Amino acid sequence: MKKEEVRKLISKFLDGDTTLEEERALYAFFRQARIAGEFLPYREMFRDYAALPLLSGDMASVRVPRQSPRGGRWVRRIAGIAASALLVLGVGMGYRAYENHLLAKNYEGSYMIVNGKRIDNLRQIRRQIKSTLDDARRIEQNIGQEDIISDAEREVLESMDSPQKRAEMEQLLKD
Repeated sequence: MKKEEVRKLISKFLDGDTTLEEERALYAFFRQARIAGEFLPYREMFRDYAALPLLSGDMASVRVPRQSPRGGRWVRRIAGIAASALLVLGVGMGYRAYENHLLAKNYEGSYMIVNGKRIDNLRQIRRQIKSTLDDARRIEQNIGQEDIISDAEREVLESMDSPQKRAEMEQLLKD
């Protein structure tokens, strides 16, 4: 078979447009001991197809094995468990990548000085950034609570009619 004819048949095969006879011709071509270098990447694939009895035309050797109904269930269960595990792993990895992206977006250029060395790798300082942000949130909450307390004290003092009682209450609040 000529190279151009082989190229056309390979293209037709990959497009799914070959006839059974054209496929058999390709299988025979790739069974040869010597083929051109440009066709070597296809050699193993066509040899594998040629080994299949349905494709090579050897229908007498085809035997359809009986499957037990139990075996199929276990295979499906194992496949389902494996797929679920891969899904969870993929979601976890995706979340971690998203978290790293947000960290880089929000804290790009951040760094720490530890023992005189500058560390600007966000993965290395991530824990410290998180701890600092947690501390800032706690301080902000405490300030908010102190503001609430101050407002409540002021309202109590303003609601007192007696100047003497107000002075006593201010003294108690100061202590």
